[in-house]
Amino acid sequence: MQRGRGWRGKIRPTARCGRGDPLAAVGFIYPVTMVIASLAIGLLADANAAVSQTIGRKETDRDMHRIGLHAEELGRAVTE
Repeated sequence: MQRGRGWRGKIRPTARCGRGDPLAAVGFIYPVTMVIASLAIGLLADANAAVSQTIGRKETDRDMHRIGLHAEELGRAVTE
């Protein structure tokens, strides 16, 4: 058995601050970005449908503003 540094000399850190592979960083964050974007698009479509249904039922402007405000607050909460 050889004496020496052992396994400590063979392992090298590859992801130091600022020295990682940029393509690996993009590959890591891409799914997260797509989930957030898909959620935002879904919320936008739902808000559009809710406002359209409120207009179609000929409800008051107050109801339309309330639905729009809630959709905006939910969108901000998700994206921040």
